[in-house]
Amino acid sequence: MEIRGLDCKAYRNTGTSETPTWDLIECIEDLSIGLDHSSEDVSTRGGGGWKQERLTLKEGSVDVGLLYDTEDDDFQELLDAYFDESKIEVALMDGPIATAGSQGLRATVQVKSMPLEQPLAGVVKASATLIITRGTTPSWMTVAS
Repeated sequence: MEIRGLDCKAYRNTGTSETPTWDLIECIEDLSIGLDHSSEDVSTRGGGGWKQERLTLKEGSVDVGLLYDTEDDDFQELLDAYFDESKIEVALMDGPIATAGSQGLRATVQVKSMPLEQPLAGVVKASATLIITRGTTPSWMTVAS
C-alpha cells in the first residue's frame, strides 16, 4: 500500500528512553531519511578483476525542511540542540505513532547543520541535518497492535 508523505509523522521524545513521551514535530515540511552502510575493500586476485567489498557499519542521517518559527517549541528545541550540541531522541514514522502498524526509524540524533534561508520574496525557512549519535540504539520500529 502506498503512503502519502503528508501522512508521515516525526516525533521527539520528551520522556525517557525507557518510557518515551512522543511529541509531534509539526514545523517540519519535508523529511528525508538516509540509510547507508560503510564498506571495506576485500578485493583479491581471485575476484576476476572485480572490486569486492564487505559491509561494515550502518550509517544514518536525516534531512528536514522546517518553517522558521521561534515560537514553536519543537523548532526551538532543534535550534537549541544545534547550539548546545545536545542529543534528541526521534521517531520518524510512516503514520501516527499510536497507530498499530506504523513503522519508522527510532534513534538518538544531534543537529549537525542548520542553515537558514531568508528569501526576499518568501518566508524564512530552515533546514537541518540530523546525524545518529550515541544514545538509544537505532532501530526500525513497528507499532504493535
